[in-house]
Amino acid sequence: MALGRRWVLALALLVAGCGRGGDDKPAPPAPPLHERNAATVYRDACANCHDGPHAVEPTRENLKRLQPETVIRAMNGIMAVQARDLTPEQRTQVARYITGRMLGDPPAPSPLMCAEWQNRMDMFHPPGAASRLTPDLLPRLAVKWAFAFPGASRAGNPAVAGGAVFVAGEDGVVQAIDEAGGCVRWRFQADAEVRGTVVVGPWMPGDLAAAPAVFFGDDAGSAYRVDAATGQLVWKARADSHGNAMIAGTPVLHEGRLYVPVASTEWVAAADPDHECCTFRGGVTALDAATGKLVWQSWAIAAEPRLTGDTNAAGTPTWQPAGAPVWAGPAVDAKRKRLYMATGAAYTSPAPSGSDPVIAVDLLTGRKVWRYQATTGDAWTMSCRMADKTNCPVPHGSGADFTAPPLLVALPGGRDLLLARQKTGDIHALDPQTGKLAWRRTLSQGAMGWTPAPDGSVLYVADATGLHALDAATGNQLWAAPGRLSAPPVLVPGAVLTGSHDGMLRARDPLTGMELWSFDTTAEVAAVDGAKAHGGAIDAAPVAVDGRIFVASGSHRRGLPGNVLLMLEPSWARPAQGTAPPPDEAPSP
Repeated sequence: MALGRRWVLALALLVAGCGRGGDDKPAPPAPPLHERNAATVYRDACANCHDGPHAVEPTRENLKRLQPETVIRAMNGIMAVQARDLTPEQRTQVARYITGRMLGDPPAPSPLMCAEWQNRMDMFHPPGAASRLTPDLLPRLAVKWAFAFPGASRAGNPAVAGGAVFVAGEDGVVQAIDEAGGCVRWRFQADAEVRGTVVVGPWMPGDLAAAPAVFFGDDAGSAYRVDAATGQLVWKARADSHGNAMIAGTPVLHEGRLYVPVASTEWVAAADPDHECCTFRGGVTALDAATGKLVWQSWAIAAEPRLTGDTNAAGTPTWQPAGAPVWAGPAVDAKRKRLYMATGAAYTSPAPSGSDPVIAVDLLTGRKVWRYQATTGDAWTMSCRMADKTNCPVPHGSGADFTAPPLLVALPGGRDLLLARQKTGDIHALDPQTGKLAWRRTLSQGAMGWTPAPDGSVLYVADATGLHALDAATGNQLWAAPGRLSAPPVLVPGAVLTGSHDGMLRARDPLTGMELWSFDTTAEVAAVDGAKAHGGAIDAAPVAVDGRIFVASGSHRRGLPGNVLLMLEPSWARPAQGTAPPPDEAPSP
């Protein structure tokens, strides 16, 4: 998003009531939203955030690239409170005004469903297959098939197992796509958008009696278990009872339990002065993977929110403490029987200790073991960005959320480190036993980053300034290659794969950072169902399996929408052709 994960919710600003601008002069009362036309609604409610030199993503120019369905989903979902006075017809009019397109333009073809013989799970290929991709194969990679997400402005995060690619779209449709041909084995409709990666449960290779399952969470705060072979629902469970709860990150499956990160949209709801701010607490919920029953729930903020006895400037009752969303999936430490979560900013002030820390809890009970406080005094809501700051905490911070999953790394010599990436551009390396800081490095102030890819004593870190190779033991930089990256790096033998804002998929030498190969994912392609699709910013880690690469291309959250999933495999009819890095892409020490 992205994500806390403010990038995950950037589209929420579409009708967020961003204010009239910085003008403090009193204005005449505006008519209700439902009495205004689409252009006036955009001018009064959206332009202050999306227009001008300080516009946030998506900017007005990028809003035009969105599908109208994407805008409507925002108004019906995350922005339901802000759009509550608009009728369905008026929401459609606003979406048409913003994008310049009609709904269903172009019309979506029916999905290409697989033949019966293509629907069988390949039980000899469980999750975690080797990449089998080497540098000499990279120049021969070509598109084998393309899969389109009609009416979408982003592509989902792929997971590959059992001869299928499991992927979720922004419309909440989870699909199993045949790995070989790109046809659809099954489709499942979740209640809301699924942002994280679909988790495929493990099985032993060749176990024909196994019943594989997939797990995921949605924006409405529900977690799901679905039969991986048929797409039939096994169970659905709420991860948190709060009305604004959402699951933005990828759950973690471990030894019969599903550990679900819980975030919320209440930081957006706080833009409404009539909202009783705030009552949400982030954390992790442990569910029984077989039944969906609650095992434990561990909140980042220990104290339950209570009425303060005061009201805000609009006369609305206020609550505290609140906030600390968990935007990304937790990390499981099987050796120490612990789980690590990293949280976001508080919604109320004074900011409680559960906001912006890394927290270790007992894997079996959810009881807190230690807490590392990365930032103090960080309280923030959408109201802080607006002209009307009624529900902005006083004092407030900048929203220095942790936005990437924590990562447990085993160093040569037996030492372990826990890595956590903060939205400030900082990487924190902690002793997983005690939570004490081993080292901290700021790669680029305020640059959004992702979980590093470890390779022995080296960490490969991607952010909006490029790819960085760090000494894992000290955090010292070994080399850096510039580039506006937008997805986590992926290691394959002899190369590091990266995705960027401009839709380029690149491979770099892990020792020097020199570019080995690149592929433009933005070109228009014909999908397997006959639809036209194109890529954009790469917002998800590419998946390399059995000599193939699966890459989802397109993300309005990164400023370049697109709606395609590409499968690349070596084409032996093509001559090998390398690509040399341009002069300004030379790595730096």
